[in-house]
Amino acid sequence: MLTPRQKAALWRWGFLALGLVALLLGFFGFIAQSGWTWDRPHVHDALFKTVQLFALAVSVEHLENPATQLASVLAPAATAGTLWLAFFGRILRRWQFFRLGWRPADDLFLGCGETAAAIAGRRNAGQARGNAPRIVGLDVVTDTPLQRALREAGTRAPVFRGDARSRDYLDAVNAGAARRVWVLTGDDLRNIAIARQVVEMRAGRSDRDETVVVVGMREPALARAQRDLWRPRPGVARVEYFDLPRLAARRLLQAHPPGYPTLDTAATAATAPPLHLCVVGDSDYASALLVQAAMHCVCDDDPARCVQLTWVAPEAGARLASLHRRHPALDPANAGAIGQPGDPVLAGLLPLARFATLDADPAQLTPKQWLALQAQAAFSKIYVTASNDVLTRGAALRVQAVQDVCASLGRPGVPVVACLHDRASATGLDNDGLAPTVARFDALSECLAGGDAYPGERADVLAKIVHLAYDVGDVDAATAQDRARADARWAAETDEFRWSSRAAADHVGVKLALLGVSSGTARLDDADPGTQPLLSAMFADEATMQRLMRIEHRRFVAERLLEGWLPLPATAQRAADNPSGLAYDGEGLTQKTLLRLNRTLVAFDALTDAQKQFDRRIIEAIPGCLREARRRSTGHGS
Repeated sequence: MLTPRQKAALWRWGFLALGLVALLLGFFGFIAQSGWTWDRPHVHDALFKTVQLFALAVSVEHLENPATQLASVLAPAATAGTLWLAFFGRILRRWQFFRLGWRPADDLFLGCGETAAAIAGRRNAGQARGNAPRIVGLDVVTDTPLQRALREAGTRAPVFRGDARSRDYLDAVNAGAARRVWVLTGDDLRNIAIARQVVEMRAGRSDRDETVVVVGMREPALARAQRDLWRPRPGVARVEYFDLPRLAARRLLQAHPPGYPTLDTAATAATAPPLHLCVVGDSDYASALLVQAAMHCVCDDDPARCVQLTWVAPEAGARLASLHRRHPALDPANAGAIGQPGDPVLAGLLPLARFATLDADPAQLTPKQWLALQAQAAFSKIYVTASNDVLTRGAALRVQAVQDVCASLGRPGVPVVACLHDRASATGLDNDGLAPTVARFDALSECLAGGDAYPGERADVLAKIVHLAYDVGDVDAATAQDRARADARWAAETDEFRWSSRAAADHVGVKLALLGVSSGTARLDDADPGTQPLLSAMFADEATMQRLMRIEHRRFVAERLLEGWLPLPATAQRAADNPSGLAYDGEGLTQKTLLRLNRTLVAFDALTDAQKQFDRRIIEAIPGCLREARRRSTGHGS
């Protein structure tokens, strides 16, 4: 299939050829009418009449032979075609801009790269032509991945060339009236600047519902600073920050959880090996997965029994050092060691995870290296995610090959998950040429559901319920007003605190696995009513409740520290006690929210009874959260 650029070139050369043929036919035809006389007057007259053919300025009586008659048809056609090529594109562009004035886009993509193409594909999937969302794109280059994807899908959607930083172009595509605006230029600062302009445009309109502005962000610190400095007015626009690797890591651990221990095993076998995950590859997904695993795979309140993470990749050591700089709570230097003091403020809280690395090409792994990585503890699960799908496939096959070799040496095989960018990368082989036992995870397909207003909306169902539980405790007793207030607070909450509710909701599946009632996921279809009596009986056991409370607090500590928060001594409450001049309580928790300080980032035993009761309240709310999730999934809840 020809690209638009190739089609345009074909038309240009076609009309040029048509004009040349008309020119030759006309000239030699008029020369023939003069009796093939080649003196200057006759040649000049033939050239003049030939040029006139292109403007329909030659009368019929002057066309005395077939050559001139044919040229009289071809020449105007070449003229018309040239004018069409010169002006039609501009006319069509103006018409499309005009239509956007009274029929705005459902999905406006500012930046039309691979991610935009994947999102558009998901939103169009399974939609009838009349129900498909109206897609519009704007990018600084032509023939973008979005254009190619829409063309291959047979979808007619305008993609304009222009700079989204220009207010003129945003006005032209009517960005202020679009239902959803996806800002995906590939540059965080540029995305922020564009998103602000879109929200400003939307603030002056009242003709449509709240606009959802999805902003692609890769740098967590920049996103956090942006959230603190700028929040759109509720009801005008809702801004969702989109970090694909982070969302993919979250969904990956939900869809393919490691084998979590049960509480009985963890309580009675103090010498049992810890949970040990292996991440193979050097993609952005890999580093995001390591951070997410440290936050999510919390199975014990004892820092000594934290999750163990092994990273196999070219320059894995250097990459891990960079990860430690971005997340100091993961740096073993802050945890301390024998003869090496750690961070005095974080004493007793670290490590959150123990790391090992192997600087190697995953496609060239050896059995010796593989056995050495598991010398202290066998892998619980292996996640393979390289910089592209071809390399991921090669690494996954190598891991399986090494496992087959090591099986003969008494090392059992471990489940392998290949994290691919998208199903569209298929090779045509069964399971993309992977071994039958290798599970595949299509990141874009998993993260970008077609019906979601923003990436991950469907996965937020349980997170919103947990957010409700923080306020009311007993979800079953929540009134319609309680639910409405919780929904309003969720919409007005900063993205960071929404992620906190997401982390708590995701860990519900881990707790269910620790209780032995699930495989480690809290998907809505796992909320089986048959588990409710079992959960109630388990929560009635005080020893079990205490273990779960300790684990929940440990999870909270890991989450906060990885987000960059610091512990605050309980005595530092008054503004006069602090160099910042801010108080922790009594002034809207200014010190807590602005400086990211928290008095509860301590060991569980150091908490007050009231603070411990908060952890109990969250655990006791789990059955109600699952019931509410099931009601919403079946359409019986609000």
